Amino acid sequence: MFASKKKIEMWASCGDDFFYGLDGEKKDYSLAADFYEKAAKKKHHYAAYMLGLCHELGGKDIRKDSKKAKEWYQKAAELGSDYARERLVTGETFIPPQPESEEQETQELSTGFVLSNETGNSGTESQNLTPREQEILKLLLAGKAPKEIAYTLKISNPTVNFHTTNLYRKLGIQSRAELFAKYG
Repeated sequence: MFASKKKIEMWASCGDDFFYGLDGEKKDYSLAADFYEKAAKKKHHYAAYMLGLCHELGGKDIRKDSKKAKEWYQKAAELGSDYARERLVTGETFIPPQPESEEQETQELSTGFVLSNETGNSGTESQNLTPREQEILKLLLAGKAPKEIAYTLKISNPTVNFHTTNLYRKLGIQSRAELFAKYG
């Protein structure tokens, strides 16, 4: 069956709706994976990469499976995804390692993210956040909407969502409300 480029893009876009919880949809990695897989099988590198993320993160009807995630990252890299190549080279993962002890967990938390002090300085320093994630964090804390961030940084909305998801994961939060409650 022949699938047009427009249809393949639509599958990837629908995957984003479920992956990020866009357009009123609830986050659901298994539904996202279904759409990404359709597009990935038609050689859509972004969808193949995102399918790898779905398998890595797991969810309601999809198990965490680092082996499948790696397979999809490899396919995405073969199709031209720089993100997938980088993840394969660095071995970076979205699945955080389980701390062996409470002391180790406290050390990891204390060496991570440092935000403003009570004087209102909004300097963001982090060993864990990329420079782009730091830029996005500053804009989020300044009250900018994702579309405004995309426009300001001259990147796409899905790219803003990608970095925001990574940022939230690294900070141990799941929403903008949590971001403001914790750091705002």
